[in-house]
Amino acid sequence: MTQPAATANRRVSPLSIALGILGAIIFILFSAAGIYTDWLWFENLGYEVVFFTEIIAQLVAFLVGFTIMAIIVAVGLTLAWKTRPIYIQMSEESPFAAYQQLLESLRKVVMFGTPAVLGLFGGLVASREWQTALLWLNGGEFGTTDPHFGLDAGFFVFDLPFFVFATGYISGAILLAALINAAVHFIYGGIRVTGRDVKVSKPARIQLAIFVAVYLIIQGVSLWLDQYSTAVTSGSLFTGVNYTDANAVIPGLQILGFDLNSRCRSLLGDRIHRSVANFHHRDRTHGCQLTGARWPLPMDRSDLPGGSKRANPRSTVLAKKH
Repeated sequence: MTQPAATANRRVSPLSIALGILGAIIFILFSAAGIYTDWLWFENLGYEVVFFTEIIAQLVAFLVGFTIMAIIVAVGLTLAWKTRPIYIQMSEESPFAAYQQLLESLRKVVMFGTPAVLGLFGGLVASREWQTALLWLNGGEFGTTDPHFGLDAGFFVFDLPFFVFATGYISGAILLAALINAAVHFIYGGIRVTGRDVKVSKPARIQLAIFVAVYLIIQGVSLWLDQYSTAVTSGSLFTGVNYTDANAVIPGLQILGFDLNSRCRSLLGDRIHRSVANFHHRDRTHGCQLTGARWPLPMDRSDLPGGSKRANPRSTVLAKKH
């Protein structure tokens, strides 16, 4: 037997394996004891169906969340790995050379382990929203129409919470996939920073452009849904759409949502880094001014007793332009 083989055998001792198995058994027993206690309580009340519905809903939500997160992350990781520039040789002094060797030696672990671990966390997040999913699946209509949007009240109670969670969950998964994709390209030289210049390979540019475009599309949908959230927002006087929401916040969210979707087309070009820079510094500032920083302020102040009689000149100019 060689020295490395003997070392490997010493690292995995039967005692450590036995302790690991024992710890897993203890964890399962404690978890099962809590579940069994809950089942006895529900059975005593005659609501076993409610108990099993909750368990099945949590399990299904976990599996769906795990699958969505794992697939999206795996797509970003696999695309970056398959299109990495293998012809670029990193110098031994480069800190990324060690990361390349680590990824090469643990390729299967990284390719399967990263989506699985992130999918596990995603499944746990999704399992906590099982009630939201069940309300969406079993919801209905109240027969009462919202006066501002013209939608049934059931949409705000059953559908809107699920849509808000779904858009947030998917956008978070896409953001993680984009970050992992960019990290792999960065390690293998697909994205190189030389002085003040940033060189991006064609595969990295296309993949990141698609991820950014899809992310912005979902953010546009999220902003569009945010306008409906104003109908269930509690204010100082009442719950619902107030004057500022109807005349400033909701139109601003609609404009910003449409603007995000239109900007996605420009981000699919070859100059993605310039498009992202222009979007970040110009459009996000413009959207913030529309939705809460500049426009609603003079409108609120003009309606309050004792408020300012003179609007902010910069806010007035901004309102006239739009």
